[in-house]
Amino acid sequence: MVPAPTPSAKVRRTRIDYDSPEVQAIVESVPESMTYREASERISALIGRRIDSGNLYRYCKRRKIQTRSQLSNRFQEIPPDEERGTISTDQENRAPSVEIIDDEEPQTSQSSSAEPSPAWVKAILEGQKRLEQSVQRLEQKFTADVQRLEAAINSLVPVAVHGTDPQGQRVFYEIHEDPNSVSFNGYDPHFPSTSQTLPNPAPGEPFELVLSRGKLPALRVTDPSGNVVRLYRQGGKGRPGSNTLYYRCSRCDNLYGKRDSTAKVKFVNGRPASTLFPTHHEQCKGLTPCAAEELQARREEKAIKKARRAESNRISQSNHTDNDENNNDNTAECFQQKLDSLRDWREIDIETLEY
Repeated sequence: MVPAPTPSAKVRRTRIDYDSPEVQAIVESVPESMTYREASERISALIGRRIDSGNLYRYCKRRKIQTRSQLSNRFQEIPPDEERGTISTDQENRAPSVEIIDDEEPQTSQSSSAEPSPAWVKAILEGQKRLEQSVQRLEQKFTADVQRLEAAINSLVPVAVHGTDPQGQRVFYEIHEDPNSVSFNGYDPHFPSTSQTLPNPAPGEPFELVLSRGKLPALRVTDPSGNVVRLYRQGGKGRPGSNTLYYRCSRCDNLYGKRDSTAKVKFVNGRPASTLFPTHHEQCKGLTPCAAEELQARREEKAIKKARRAESNRISQSNHTDNDENNNDNTAECFQQKLDSLRDWREIDIETLEY
């Protein structure tokens, strides 16, 4: 019975003579010139035994760690010469000294003997070279970003939009027609993001903007007969730059489902791009003009009350902050403000809260 190989035998079978000049040259070229697999194949062909690429990777990793530790130990043992600005070594090692000169590359003064430079000196030079390359790449990127920003700023031209500002505190801009930029002609300072997309009815047209249940712009369309009013909520937007808005009937969406419902109106640049009177579900009867006006009045009243409560809360919070800063105890006034806010809540009609 053949005994199982001992761990030491396995180690000896896969051991590599890394001190060989040929093997050392292959190891130093990894991973810049070749991969670990290619290097392991070359070493296997050189020594006549198969070498795993994983073993070679682990050896190179240990070698880098040892080089870094030797470099740190060397800097700790040998202090720099501050008078001449050089990093000198003792005469026994005969290592070259690196002279640091302002605005110039470091110059190495070789000793009289033709011995190769230590590994830690090569590591310093390679690290400095990589650092200079990184700085150059960052400078090029920063310069390109600055040029792009200057070109965008130069394309801005001040124009008067909706008349001149009476206070002269705001200046509005538009961007010239450029295939690489977006045009903002017709910019509205009050609604900068939706000035071209919100419906803009002309006099006599049967649609207008009203408040939705969520206090958002909704569309109200009156039939030609004048007896039925339809309310459409904002259902979605088109692609950026298309200035497209879609309005949908919530009642038909609930009855049909959003995929099957066809009761929707399309607006492009504030003008209707589809019919204002789509086909609705048979159970979607719409509202009478009086009911629509009453609903709109309730929603506006609720929005006003909500804005007032928010303003009173803001004032109360600012008073608390002022009292804390001035060390004033104004508890009675704060309690009265809270009581007034509760009274506002009690005055609200229950039917209003349903909308």
